[in-house]
Amino acid sequence: MQLTQQQKFISIVAVVVLVLGVVSIPFILKKVAPKMVVNSLKVWVVGDDKSVYEPIYPKFGLPIELTKKDFKTYERELVDALASGDGPDVFMIHNSWLPKHQSKLAPAPADLLTPFSVQKNFPDVVTTDFVRDGKIYALPLSIDTLALFYDNDVFDRSFLSTPPQTWGELEAVATRLTKRDALGTIIQSGVALGAGDKSVDKASHILPLLMIQKGVVMVRGSGKNYTPSFSSVSGRINENPAVDALNFYLQFSDPLSPHYTWDATQHYSIDAFSYNPTARNKVAMILGYWYQIAVMKGDETKKGKNPNLDFRIAQMPQQDDVNKSQYATYADYWGYAVAKSTKDSKMAWSFVQFLTSKAQAQQYLATTKRPPALRSLVSSYQDDPILSVFANQILIAKSWIQPGASDANPLFSQAIDQVTRGQMSPSEAIQSIRSQLEELFSRITP
Repeated sequence: MQLTQQQKFISIVAVVVLVLGVVSIPFILKKVAPKMVVNSLKVWVVGDDKSVYEPIYPKFGLPIELTKKDFKTYERELVDALASGDGPDVFMIHNSWLPKHQSKLAPAPADLLTPFSVQKNFPDVVTTDFVRDGKIYALPLSIDTLALFYDNDVFDRSFLSTPPQTWGELEAVATRLTKRDALGTIIQSGVALGAGDKSVDKASHILPLLMIQKGVVMVRGSGKNYTPSFSSVSGRINENPAVDALNFYLQFSDPLSPHYTWDATQHYSIDAFSYNPTARNKVAMILGYWYQIAVMKGDETKKGKNPNLDFRIAQMPQQDDVNKSQYATYADYWGYAVAKSTKDSKMAWSFVQFLTSKAQAQQYLATTKRPPALRSLVSSYQDDPILSVFANQILIAKSWIQPGASDANPLFSQAIDQVTRGQMSPSEAIQSIRSQLEELFSRITP
């Protein structure tokens, strides 16, 4: 049968459309197909054993390659691995690391997490540490804070029923509990304060905390440009609260001070606190973190220095005559971040969001017995004699922008020792800290 001209035209058009359609299919598919996603995520952690995470990870629905790293070498290994392109997708960063490592991190997608959601679900310190210019760079599962540890036996023998709540009360209690022998040598210290890190555990945390409590602005700036300040929050030129904080701290190791209670002959503060109540060089009070409980008393996984230690924990002492809105303690914790080099940052951030959600956090905390990071979990710890203190304190936890704790902390301890040895005045020591911090910040590559 012979085709008419109209039928021939229709046939030709049909063939052309068909050919064009076939040719166009790859381009159409390429445009509308979803992006390739990773088949698994590499995650690096420090601190907890892998067994802590194993019940949680399968719930995410994507295989997780978990690696536990040694804290002592972790930062160096992490930097090297990321530089070589063989690093993890998700990894832990300390709350002091963001300025130092921000360029290596992928912020959370705006359609997944917002600064408002962080402020709503986490205490303010998380925003201070992990949010910059409206972008979120890490989220925590737990937040540890400095608290007051006191020996219950020593307090009972001295007819003290409650711990000090302010620094003024602590001065009085420490003086009352300090005992000397016939030669004037301290044989029982009221509190371990006044010396550097080699003698007083976490001295380099306690001094910055005292500054923050006194209203010191530690660092000014935003984005990636930071300037150490150490000025008064009021801005008054004649005020120097940083020097005041250092002087207050040093009085406890000054033989001429009425509150002299600590000297170089004392054992390291953790050891002195862990000794039995009749031991020489006992200390009645120290300032410490949750994780130090296992060091002193032990837990299911390790033997402590003194399993029979009878101690209590109280909230960090506050400045006298301040209202509760000005309360502060020091935060030390880790968050989960996403590598900029990851192949699927949204999937990696979905995992961080999943891991730090309420349901997964509850399971993690039940296993580790750590204090929470979520506001919604604080009330769950009110009946726990130990964790209730740390849980409540996350709401008053403070931090400051620093170029990494391992670099910044020694500056405070060194300043304490230099003033104690008469090598610097307190004001010179503060200026030295400021100058060295400026140098550390200048090394950070934007």
